[in-house]
Amino acid sequence: MFKTFEHKKIYKNYGLLLFILFLFASFICLNIGSGLVFSRWKADLTSDSRYTLSKNSEKIISEINSPLYIRVYLSSAISKDYPALYQYSQTVLRRLESYKNLNPENIMLEVRDPEPYSPTAEEAKKLGLKSFLSADGQSELYFGAVLGNDNGDTRILEQFSPARTGYLESDISRAINALNNPLSPKIGIITGNLPISEHLYGEGSQTEWAFLRLLRNEYNIVKLSTLTPEIPYDVEALIVVAPQKISSLLAYAIDQYLLRGGRVLLLVDPYSEETKRALGLSDSLNKLLKNWGTSVDFSKVVGNMKLGEKLINENQTGQTFYTNPLWLNLTQTNIDSSKPFGQGINLLSLRSAGNILLNKQDKITTTALLSISKNSGNITTQDLSLQDAETLSQKLQPDEQIHTLAVLLEGRADSSFLGNPLKGTDFEKDMLPFLPTSLKEGKLLIIADTDLLADSAWVNEQISGTGNTYDITPFAQNGEFILRALDYLTDMPVLAAIGSKQLSGNAKSIMQKIYMQKLEPYQAKYEQNKKQLLEKQMLNKSWNKIIQNNETAVNMSVIKKLEQNRQEINNLQNELKHTEYQVRKATTRATDIITWINVFAIPAILLFVLWLFNLFCARKKQNKVREIINEYKIS
Repeated sequence: MFKTFEHKKIYKNYGLLLFILFLFASFICLNIGSGLVFSRWKADLTSDSRYTLSKNSEKIISEINSPLYIRVYLSSAISKDYPALYQYSQTVLRRLESYKNLNPENIMLEVRDPEPYSPTAEEAKKLGLKSFLSADGQSELYFGAVLGNDNGDTRILEQFSPARTGYLESDISRAINALNNPLSPKIGIITGNLPISEHLYGEGSQTEWAFLRLLRNEYNIVKLSTLTPEIPYDVEALIVVAPQKISSLLAYAIDQYLLRGGRVLLLVDPYSEETKRALGLSDSLNKLLKNWGTSVDFSKVVGNMKLGEKLINENQTGQTFYTNPLWLNLTQTNIDSSKPFGQGINLLSLRSAGNILLNKQDKITTTALLSISKNSGNITTQDLSLQDAETLSQKLQPDEQIHTLAVLLEGRADSSFLGNPLKGTDFEKDMLPFLPTSLKEGKLLIIADTDLLADSAWVNEQISGTGNTYDITPFAQNGEFILRALDYLTDMPVLAAIGSKQLSGNAKSIMQKIYMQKLEPYQAKYEQNKKQLLEKQMLNKSWNKIIQNNETAVNMSVIKKLEQNRQEINNLQNELKHTEYQVRKATTRATDIITWINVFAIPAILLFVLWLFNLFCARKKQNKVREIINEYKIS
């Protein structure tokens, strides 16, 4: 009898053990199987729907009525050398498949592996895709795409970078839209003395501010003279940067262009942080703006302690922290979202911006795009020129008024001129007739800051201006705001409404948190190298400018110094890349451990808890049986 009971107990324990093992194996199989079967099916629970195509992207896809080819070049070695990048590549492929699924008849998706020294690798190189070195530094890897159609039109996405995750949909949708509409609108640009585009000595190329590289990728940019008396009729929108000291001829040209239904993006500034000086004022500008119901106060800049940039001042006694109230970081509450190009803009960086004064007109619709109120005040440009930012932060006195930093004016106005200033000359007969009032509704967008265009205000990495659009990794949305504003001005509301994702809010993914944690041991050296790199790039830029202006300064000594400086720049860039590789490698290792814990350790712990609970119930039951037996014996 006793042996039979023991056998039953053993069989019962074996049964429980087999059940636990079966449950454990089932849990693992479920984890792995669901990953394989449903790896490309994701539920988008993010607040900005960053993993779901927007309605505007769907509209662009629906307009594809002929074959469109998407060829992805993805090196298989990436999975081994850069696991984190490989994970991102799967995100990109899922996104491209979502495009294909919306128009499977016309979108053809192909993935190629450009193995080192293979014809596919040569093809990727010829097409202009950007390569990067393998972990051992012996071969070139690729991760980019080429989009094309039967007409021979192509768009090159040189390299997909995790740093531009938030711009993935925008980059792809814009490329497809460019193939749907191959004729790029012509945009005229007039600049003052700001060096937004320069020629580099000895390099045979042009270096440009990142915003201009963004615009060139979408538009046909043509430079116009500051002395032009007439804006060409085929210019669909006009950008005018720092026009305070414009001639009366240019003011007339802009006036007539607006009256003919032109679209103008006007960037003015009382003080330029790039040139470290007040830009001055000509009467022509505010005279031009008067009939549009606005003017700009060029004697003062706007500041706000709450929105000011937090900075560190290093000196011999150590480091002190202070707020520069003139370097403004505008958030959603300061940005109007009633227009499509303002939707999804969560961070704009402005520096020493001016104040736009409004005097609304009956025939003009006025929309204040950027504005601040609480804790805001003014500082004169004279004080700004003479005092440092730390002193100015103590001098700022809030006036509790609303300060408008950008405004959109749409409608009709009268001319600011009584007639053509070239009347009676030989030039008049070649010009369009003078308009005393609007022929069509015009659009005028004014931003009281030119520094928001500078790379230092919004680009995360100081990458050489000779790079491509997909090198740009923004920390603020300045470039995006300008690009989408131009989309709106050129009557492309679908593109104007496609914004970036993932730049909003402070929430970070687990991988981002791990990355920052692994970067911490290298942080000081990493930041020091970045600072030295920036200094040497600025030095290189200064030398190029000196040589360009004074060719007699070129001698062997100067050339040797230039070459030495460039070599030091290359060494610093390689050191930064090596640090980033080490951090990525450590991050990947940590995320792999988390994955294994999720697949094996957590199920094991849960099953162990289940076994303990079962053991507890069994012991409790046995104790109850013993109590009943003892009571029976006593009775």
